[in-house]
Amino acid sequence: MDNEEIIAKFFQTPPLKYNTNPEELIDKLLPIALKYQKNVDKIPFYRKLTGEYIQKIFDLPIPNDPQSIEEVVAFLNTYIIPNLPSTTNQRFLAYIPSDPAPEAMVGAMLTPLLNQMVGSVQASVSGTAIEALVIQWFVQLLNLPKNTFGSFTTGGSGAILTCIYAGLVHQGKLHGFDIKEEGYFHPKRFLIYLSDQTHNSVEKAILMLGLGRKSIRYVKSSVNFELTGNAVRTAIQEDQDKFGDSVLPLMIIGNAGTTNSGAIDFLDELREVADEYQLWFHVDGAYGAFAKITNTPVSRRLVGLEKVDSLTLDAHKWFYVPFEAGVALTTNHKIMSNAFELSAEYLIDSELENDYPLQRNFRSYGFPLTRELRGLKIWIMLSLLGVQQIKNAITRNILQANYFQNLIDNNSQFELISRGDLGIVCFVHKDGEYTTIKILEKLQKQNNFYLSTTVLAGKTVIRACILNLRSDLSTMDELYNELIVIEQEFSLT
Repeated sequence: MDNEEIIAKFFQTPPLKYNTNPEELIDKLLPIALKYQKNVDKIPFYRKLTGEYIQKIFDLPIPNDPQSIEEVVAFLNTYIIPNLPSTTNQRFLAYIPSDPAPEAMVGAMLTPLLNQMVGSVQASVSGTAIEALVIQWFVQLLNLPKNTFGSFTTGGSGAILTCIYAGLVHQGKLHGFDIKEEGYFHPKRFLIYLSDQTHNSVEKAILMLGLGRKSIRYVKSSVNFELTGNAVRTAIQEDQDKFGDSVLPLMIIGNAGTTNSGAIDFLDELREVADEYQLWFHVDGAYGAFAKITNTPVSRRLVGLEKVDSLTLDAHKWFYVPFEAGVALTTNHKIMSNAFELSAEYLIDSELENDYPLQRNFRSYGFPLTRELRGLKIWIMLSLLGVQQIKNAITRNILQANYFQNLIDNNSQFELISRGDLGIVCFVHKDGEYTTIKILEKLQKQNNFYLSTTVLAGKTVIRACILNLRSDLSTMDELYNELIVIEQEFSLT
C-alpha cells in the first residue's frame, strides 16, 4: 500500500468520538461511589447469587456502538452496586483486609487519572520519588537496616514471589551457582523450611518458581501455632541425616502474624538457625508487621524484624489503604536489584548513572516493567493524617481484640483457641465442631456481623479478624451479645 492509499484509508476511518467528557463522567459516576461508602454499614456483607442469575444478568455482548452515560449508570445502579458486598462494614470481621481511610481512598482516585508508569525514573521522575519515599518511610517505621529497599506489588502474594526469587538467586551465588544463568538445574534438591501455619501464597510462589512441593518442608508449629528455632533446626538435621549431600537447605520463611490466628514465629531463634546453616531468612509480615509501630506488648515480639533478609508487607491490610499495596523488601537493596536487573535495547535511554535513594528504576526491583503509582495514596494518607493516627488505629484494634478475647475466655460455654494479641481471635463452642459451625451459620444468616472459620489443631474454629478502622469496643460488645443469644438458643434445643 502506497502513501496515497494509506492517506485515503486513514481519512475514511472515523476518529474516536467521545460520548461524554471527563467532567461529566465524574459528575455522574463519583456520587455512586460516595453513596456506597456513606451507606457501607447498612449494606449486607454477603450476597448469595445463583450461577443462573449471574449468567443471565452479566453475560453481555460486547457493545459495538456507544451507550449513553444514562444507560451505563442505570446498569451500575441496578445490577453492579446492589450486588457488591460490604467488606468495609465495621461489623465485617471475617478476613484480614481492613477498610481503608477516606484520605487513602480519595488519594487512590488520582492514580489512574495521572496514569504514571513508575518502572523507571525517566518515565515518572516525581512518581518514582514518591514511591521510593513511602518505601523509605516504611523502612524507618519498622526500624529496618538503612540499605533496605524494594518495590510495591499487587499484594502480599506478589511480594512473596518477588522476595523468594531474590533470595534464591542470592543463595545460589553463595553456593557457587548462578540461577539466572543455569536455572534450577542442580544435582541437589533445594529445601525451604516454613511453618505449617504459613499462608498458601508461599507454596504457590515456590511452585511458580519451578521448585516443586518436594522442596517444601512444613515444620510443625507449637501449641500456640508459632514456629520455633529448635523445630526448624531439628527438621534440617533430619533431612541431612536422611538425604545427606543430595539436598541443599536454602531458606527459612517465618511469620510476623499468621493468617489463621495472628501467631508470631520466634524471629530471633529463626535468625540464629539461618546464620548457623547459611540460609536466607524471609518473614511474611503482610498484615502483622505494621503492629511493630505501636506501643503495645505485641510490638516488642516483632523486634526481630530488623534481622531478616527479606520482608513482605501489605499496606492494604493493616495500614488502612485500598487495594493494591503489597511491598517486597530486601535488607540489602542490591540483592533485589541483582536478581531483577535486566537491560534491553529499548531501555538504554532510561538507565541511571547514579544511585540516589529516591531515584531508582523500579523495574530492577521486581518482575513488572509497567507499574502503576501505588505509593501515592499512602503518601497522601500519611500527609493528611500523620503516622501517629495510624499507630493509634492499630493500637485500638489490638485493644478491641484483647477485650473481645477476654469476653470469650470468661464465658464457660466457649473455649479460646488463640489469643487476640495481633487482632485475630479464634474460639469454639464447648460442645464441639457441630455447634460451633451452627452458631457461626446463624450469626452470618442474621447479617449483623460476618465472621469466618479456619482450622487450628484439627478443630474448626470461629475466627474474628478485628482489624477494622471504624469498629470500637461497643462493636465488640454487640458481637459478643449476639453470640450469647445464639448460643443460648442452641443450649435450649
